[in-house]
Formats: sequence, structure tokens, C-alpha cells
Amino acid sequence: MTLKEELINELDQIPEPLIQEVLDFLQFLKSKQNSSTQTISARTALQKLVMIGQRQQPCDAVQICRESRDELEIRCSLQQFSQA
Repeated sequence: MTLKEELINELDQIPEPLIQEVLDFLQFLKSKQNSSTQTISARTALQKLVMIGQRQQPCDAVQICRESRDELEIRCSLQQFSQA
């Protein structure tokens, strides 16, 4: 039995008020995960800015934004894939 099946089996055996608590907790965990992703993205952006400062040469701000966006899209896709 997979973890998901086990969870569904447990949910089938508890009263409705407890199901609401489980749902609230699950939504809290998802929210917490989303905020940690945003923290990672901010940290990545800051690291890129530091690298730019160290280069001491002109940079393409549009390219940096694209790279950051692409990286964030990849992370979101990986998270959605791992949750499926």
C-alpha cells in the first residue's frame, strides 16, 4: 500500500471534524513549503547580484531576470511533479 493509499484509508476512518483539522494542517504545510521556495528564490537572486558585483563588468539585467524566472519555473515544475 502506498503512503497516499494509507492516508486515504486513515481519512476514511475518522470523524468529519478531525478531517477538517487534517485539511487545515495539510494546507499549512503546503503554505510553508511555498514560502520556503520563495526564500530560496530570493537567496538565489541575491547570490546572482553578488556575482554580478564581483564581475565588475557590464551585465544584461534582462538576461539575469530570464535566468531567475527559468530557474523558478523549473523548481515549481519539479515540486508539482514530486507531489503528483
